Amino acid sequence: MAVTLVVEGAEARQFVYRASQLAELAAYLHALTHPEHHRGSRDLISSALIELPPSLLSRIRLWSPMWGVQRARFLFPLDLSSDVSFDQELQGVVDYPPDLFLETSAKCIIETLRDYSAQFPETRERLRNDLLTHTKRLSRERSEIATRILDDPDGCRKEIADILADAGTQPHFRRQWSAIKPRLAGEVMLRQRELQIRGGISIADTSDTARTYNDPTRVVFDKLYHAFASVKEESVVGVPSIWSAPHFVVKHVSGMPIVVQYPLHQAGPISFDLIAHRLEALNDPMRVKICYHILREPRATIDLAAQLNTSEAQISRNLRKLREAGLVIGERDGRVVRYRMNTDAVRRLGADFMDTLLH
Repeated sequence: MAVTLVVEGAEARQFVYRASQLAELAAYLHALTHPEHHRGSRDLISSALIELPPSLLSRIRLWSPMWGVQRARFLFPLDLSSDVSFDQELQGVVDYPPDLFLETSAKCIIETLRDYSAQFPETRERLRNDLLTHTKRLSRERSEIATRILDDPDGCRKEIADILADAGTQPHFRRQWSAIKPRLAGEVMLRQRELQIRGGISIADTSDTARTYNDPTRVVFDKLYHAFASVKEESVVGVPSIWSAPHFVVKHVSGMPIVVQYPLHQAGPISFDLIAHRLEALNDPMRVKICYHILREPRATIDLAAQLNTSEAQISRNLRKLREAGLVIGERDGRVVRYRMNTDAVRRLGADFMDTLLH
């Protein structure tokens, strides 16, 4: 499954990179309400939970679906403007079109990618029924905010904007934003320069799992759902983020720029294919036994064959599977090749699996 952005025919002016205080705040709130997704931010999350007023934390948690798994579209840049203040971003939340607010909220609360179009009576009724039916099965809190959104969408937009304003002006977030803003600004400059040199295809650099193809020229991001968009028709805003890691977010709403929010980190999630390859490689008793022995000390094929009472050919076949998955490393010592475990890859397998699912 993948998200495909067709960049063929798009002009450089249709790509904009910008740091967004609102988008970073949304990523921050997501980390606070979904700490299990952000193992690398535990200390910062703990300090935030201590510093933030309990009443504000309660409001943040009540409206957590808006900055949850789906992340509401109104939390990201709404146009290609490169110089937008935090107050202007908050006003964009208040002014977000009512029909789009209803559609976005439904997807966030139900956590589905189902296509709703609230502007049409028949789909608006389906949306209302889905919200009321599904949220009753989810939780009382989600049922409550779903009812409120249906009854008073204008008031809810204002309430969400007020929560964002309160959270964004708290000392804890302001310290974090002041610390990371220069890094985000530097990233924006780098990406804009790459855009001028290489064109729209350079957006592939925002994800370690992205692949590029020709005819038409396109970038394919590894995701857990399918989506397709043409930059020539929609334009793109790239939003670097510190707090969003390990999530890579692509938001596509008709009539608005495509948003790509990507985390700045040293090593991103590895591909689903490699994760599956590694799990498959370890799904064999003989290979697990080989791992057991070479973890303790590097061994040659002949040693492993003797230890496991099997042929060298059988050992070689299994070692090849483990090497191809990046779990075993061969080191030549004269005429002998000894094999050892790639302990970092094995140790991180569970974490990589989680990060790739969250990506």
